[in-house]
Amino acid sequence: LMVMWIVVSWWAFYQWYQSPSWKRAVIAGLSAGMALLTKNVSVFFLLFPFAALLLRGHGFKKTIRDPQSWAIAGLAVLPLFVYTMYGLWVLELGEQFGGRFFPDLLKDPSHYIKWFNEVLKIMAFPWLLGGLLGMFAFKKADQRAFVIALWFGYGLYGLLFPYHFLTHSYYHLPLIPVVGLSLASIAEYIFLGIAILKPGLLHTLMILGIVAFGIFIQLWNTRIALFEDFRHEPAYWKAVGETVGYDSKVVALSQDYSNRIAYYGWINALNWPGVGHFNYRELRGGKPVEFDEWFAEYSEGKDFFLITRLKELDRQPELKDALYDGYEIFAEGPGDIVFNLKSPITP
Repeated sequence: LMVMWIVVSWWAFYQWYQSPSWKRAVIAGLSAGMALLTKNVSVFFLLFPFAALLLRGHGFKKTIRDPQSWAIAGLAVLPLFVYTMYGLWVLELGEQFGGRFFPDLLKDPSHYIKWFNEVLKIMAFPWLLGGLLGMFAFKKADQRAFVIALWFGYGLYGLLFPYHFLTHSYYHLPLIPVVGLSLASIAEYIFLGIAILKPGLLHTLMILGIVAFGIFIQLWNTRIALFEDFRHEPAYWKAVGETVGYDSKVVALSQDYSNRIAYYGWINALNWPGVGHFNYRELRGGKPVEFDEWFAEYSEGKDFFLITRLKELDRQPELKDALYDGYEIFAEGPGDIVFNLKSPITP
């Protein structure tokens, strides 16, 4: 949703930039406002390209004297400002702003290799390379400044959120339209070259066939990637819920913060954190986790400890030993284990 509003904001702002009017200014401002309200980090893909386009095309003095520019900025910031103030003063969500910037990660050269590998999860390397080259290939200086500012915004985004860039792949999704826009300059040269050659009907059909083939291959690869069948999930989680008992008090090491078992299995479990949470806690300088205290707090008053993330259990040897050595297994399936916290094993 954020990426969609970012792209809509680019379009609306560029329409206003080419032919200013109050109507287009309002549309541009509201579009940017929706992007920021959806997720405030979209500011990296709005502020810098908009500023670059205005300063390169209109100049500093004209920009700051233009009431429509201020109207766009005001409409963009207002929804997020109201929401943030409500969150801070009414919902007391101030802690949500902490634990984002970890400068020590930026000193590690392997961090940037991991960053690069995360990008390759959402796009092939040729597209990335083409996008990097394409941002310098725009003929118009203002368009070139706009796209370079987009890449700058993405880079700054990654430097300020280094941990989340390696653990949350969706943080890189805005890069997809950035690369797509950058490739437009290369595509322009290709199509201009074809137009100069003035190909005949046969050559034109061959060119269209090559383009269609490339699109087909990409769609086929996407189909394969999305082919995984999840239709068995509701029945599986329902069965787990019935095994544990809907009225049971449960602590769980389970997928999606135990939301799947809550939605499909009707078990409102207390979620036991994964290793990533403990690593994040350590990066933030939190108090070291004492396993015995942590386990006692989570298991107090609970009937069962449900495990559906078996590989994650292997990554937490203290938890695995405490459960297998300390409690009887109530039920076990192909992808889950239920320990009975009310039946400890007597040494």
